[in-house]
Amino acid sequence: RLAAWQDGVELAAVAELDARRMAAAERPASSRASDHVAEELALALLLTGRSADLLLGLARDLACLPAVTAALLAGSIDRARAVVFAEETSALDAAAARAVAAAFVGEAGGLTTRQLAARLRVLILRLYPDAARKRAERARGDARVEAWQESSGNGALAGRELAAADMAAADARLTAIARALQSAGAAGTLDQVRAAVFAALLTGRDP
Repeated sequence: RLAAWQDGVELAAVAELDARRMAAAERPASSRASDHVAEELALALLLTGRSADLLLGLARDLACLPAVTAALLAGSIDRARAVVFAEETSALDAAAARAVAAAFVGEAGGLTTRQLAARLRVLILRLYPDAARKRAERARGDARVEAWQESSGNGALAGRELAAADMAAADARLTAIARALQSAGAAGTLDQVRAAVFAALLTGRDP
């Protein structure tokens, strides 16, 4: 509860700083004005530019969700759950976002982040299907493949913002090939064989 309160205070302070800087800016709607705020946060808190941008974005989102901010300050939810509220309601207008958040903020502390996200998505799909569809379409414009090195020294590769149908079909195909290989005697767990199949298909090798 103390950690949640501390996060709430930090985010409230960031929102206050943002409001003051935007009020003083000659062109508040300019992306450069936001860049200045993020740069100030990065310098003050010793953050990377990316981390400062994420902090500022979350503070702005929560400034529009007073019930979530209040729950964070009260310690009834933590920062991770606050992030879920911000992300899942991002496609809605301010009034709709507040209404959806208010519907679940009371029970959010007893749900995992995955459960909370699922319930918010169901409600949004039921009440605001057009907003949910537009969010998915807009996000597909950011489709990409990310590659990075794991802390173990191994590598990772992920496709992001793929069409849901393509993702499900690809996942099912990996599992089907992996199970067939296991039936033929391939060693390893299903996850290990799926990873081997994934790498083989993408590098042009026969699984």
